[in-house]
Parts: sequence; C-alpha cells; structure tokens
Amino acid sequence: MSVVVLDFGGVLSEPEGKEAVVAAVWGVDPVALEGPYWRHRQPYDEGCSNLAYWSAVADDLGEPMDEELANRLGRADAKAWAPIRPEAEAILRDLAEAGVPTALLSNAPVDLLAALEAMPWRRHVGEVFVSGVLGESKPDPAIFALVEKALGVPADQIVFVDDRQVNLDGAEAVGWRTHLWTSDAATRAFLVEGGWLTR
Repeated sequence: MSVVVLDFGGVLSEPEGKEAVVAAVWGVDPVALEGPYWRHRQPYDEGCSNLAYWSAVADDLGEPMDEELANRLGRADAKAWAPIRPEAEAILRDLAEAGVPTALLSNAPVDLLAALEAMPWRRHVGEVFVSGVLGESKPDPAIFALVEKALGVPADQIVFVDDRQVNLDGAEAVGWRTHLWTSDAATRAFLVEGGWLTR
C-alpha cells in the first residue's frame, strides 16, 4: 500500500506571528527579527545546536546570547510551529480512518520533533521525520533514502506532498510520486482522485 508523506511547514502549518512569539520571549523587535530568523535557518534545519543558530541571529541583531536563552527560544519557536490548520488535521484524520499509512517529512530544527509529538493531532500520523534529527535536509537525495528505508516501502509506493517544487523535484529524482501543495482543498481533491480518500 502507498504511504502518503506530507511536508509540515507550509503544508500543514503556517502560523502567523511565529517570529512575534519568539520576539516576545526574547524581548526583541519582531520586525527586526524576521530577516535574521530566516537567514540562518538552513544549518538549523540540518541539525546545528540552538546555541549556534540563535547566536548567529543574535549577532545580526546586536544582542547577547547564551545557551539557556538559546534553548528557551528553540522550544518557543518549535511550539509556535506545532499547531496545524483544522482543514489540514481533517485530511490527516480522514487518511487515518481510511487506513492509509502516512508520515511527515519536515525541514526543521531538532526541537520541532518533541513539539509535534505533544500535539493532539499527532495520533493521526505515522512516523515523523525531522531534518535536524536526521542530519540531512530536502531536497538532498540522502534524506529521501533515509525516509524510504525507515518506511520499508519501494520508492514508487511513496506519495509526497510539499509546497516547494525544488523538494518535489528531489523526491521525483529518487522515484517518489509527488503533488505540489497549493491549498487544503486541492490536496484533498488530489487524494480523492488517487483513491486514498473517498471525499
């Protein structure tokens, strides 16, 4: 049976004001935080420590940083990302009720995994793969190989939903089937058309 693998940020979750949540914990201007927050993100998504990432952000802002604060910011950031839209949760729930195996594959820091595991919607999903934990990130072929091995299914039995074409291109290159996320309604229609959902 096919496994439906979904990206997290941008597909299931896109919280407004996430930078403001972190800025409030830190006591900095959320507008000033936004640029540095994204500028240093790739190493964070590939497993660098909270201290390394938040120190780089702090340097851009001219702010001090220490390990205790960095860990607190990491947890706050992950917690801000963890909720998902009701429509997205409905898709996960309906896939689970239909007996369709699912998994998540997210480019995200290590702390996100614990935050996701604590969420009520987590019961609707199979395995959760976070790039920071794996030490590889999309669209590198290595991360798709790790996920494929963990799922124990052939590449052509994996259906991947992501909102970034570059990630889909990487998945297609290793033989996965893909769908570009544009909306919850369009994704549901794709899943119905493919026979994973009936409505």
